[in-house]
Amino acid sequence: MTFDRGAVPLSRPAPSLSRRGPLYRRVQEELRRAIAKGEFPVGSQLPSERELTTRFGVSTITAKRALDDLAAAGVIERGRGRRATVRQPRATAEFEGNLQGLFETILVQAWNNQLIILDFGEVAAPPDVAQAMGVEAGSPLHCTTNITSRYGKEIVHTVTWVPVEIGRKIDRAQLLEVPRLLLMMRLGIRMERAEQSLAACPAPAEVAQRLAIASGSPMLRLSRTTYDEKDRGVEHIVGHFPWDRFEYRMTMRQP
Repeated sequence: MTFDRGAVPLSRPAPSLSRRGPLYRRVQEELRRAIAKGEFPVGSQLPSERELTTRFGVSTITAKRALDDLAAAGVIERGRGRRATVRQPRATAEFEGNLQGLFETILVQAWNNQLIILDFGEVAAPPDVAQAMGVEAGSPLHCTTNITSRYGKEIVHTVTWVPVEIGRKIDRAQLLEVPRLLLMMRLGIRMERAEQSLAACPAPAEVAQRLAIASGSPMLRLSRTTYDEKDRGVEHIVGHFPWDRFEYRMTMRQP
């Protein structure tokens, strides 16, 4: 079946959305499937937010969040005043793992690192961070910027955003002694799921300056957003690793 570049045939019965997860995520998954099947080829336009509300029987806010998340994942491109278009896909490996295993790995790594805090305080959420955390752009978030070293070598520049009510309960001195993840657990924050991606990128100027490398040098960019049991963002992290100082290893076993 082919689609024109501007609309989806709304007369076709809407696909039944799975009952698991928030509505915006279910809409997002259906759009991903349609793109993967070739119903929306590279360069073609997706339905508008209004058409998606009719197609799936959801609110405009839900449709917008689904498209925003696809844009953040690099699946589509969005621009003010124009429809979202499908981007050329990148080779991506996806897998689902145990959240406890991820957290245990993070804690073990954190205990073996040395932390230098560069910035610490409340800021207005940038649009991409606000989107990941599920808040309005410009909303206040608590932000920490730090450099992590291991064996005397700087290995990552990290920026972490958390809700203000969480950030105000954690001070600089605590972060220098205890991993943030463990501090959040001690506050009774239940982390239900996390989404993490790792991709190559050129070094941003500010990151390059703070890590004493050339601007535009190859880096690995890790982005992770953690959500609570109500699917609210409780932590968003962006880390930049110089390519020659970092190695990502995975060990997989049969369940």
